Amino acid sequence: MTDNQNLLAEQRRALILEEVRRRGGVRVNELTRRLSVSDMTIRRDLDVLARQGVVAKVHGGAVPVVEASTHEPGFEAKSVL
Repeated sequence: MTDNQNLLAEQRRALILEEVRRRGGVRVNELTRRLSVSDMTIRRDLDVLARQGVVAKVHGGAVPVVEASTHEPGFEAKSVL
């Protein structure tokens, strides 16, 4: 990612969601370093994404929302939990 300091909120949230889906989960501290924003900015972004129903907040980060099924999350998603 280049010049992430000037990303608009929607662009930043789209990047966060993409990362959550790609990796199966993210941590707040990783996102703050990667996107060069404060932890409160990331937490607010995760709140918005959680209200939209696309991520579930967990202690220290977020994981993707999955439909009720027999889906077993991968190791990385479990380690975030």
